[in-house]
Amino acid sequence: MFIGDNTINKLKDGMMEEINVLLPEVIDRYTHGLGETIDIERMVTEKVAAFSSDKLEDILQAIMKKEFRFVEILGGVVGFIIGLLQVAITLLQ
Repeated sequence: MFIGDNTINKLKDGMMEEINVLLPEVIDRYTHGLGETIDIERMVTEKVAAFSSDKLEDILQAIMKKEFRFVEILGGVVGFIIGLLQVAITLLQ
């Protein structure tokens, strides 16, 4: 109310410059310290060990669904080609 828009914009610009300088440093310090205090490998190992095999199978099925479909189609095409070759060999004998 008592401060003009020009002053507010100058303060805002000054604060943004400080944030742009300090924020990367703060994030770097935090992540560096975080990596040292938390054993990520142990956490991942515990989480994987806690997974039931059914849950893991469901997750893998969801991820691999497209690849499995491709293998099924490829198997059908290869089987069809082999069947045609067998018929051709049988007819030529």
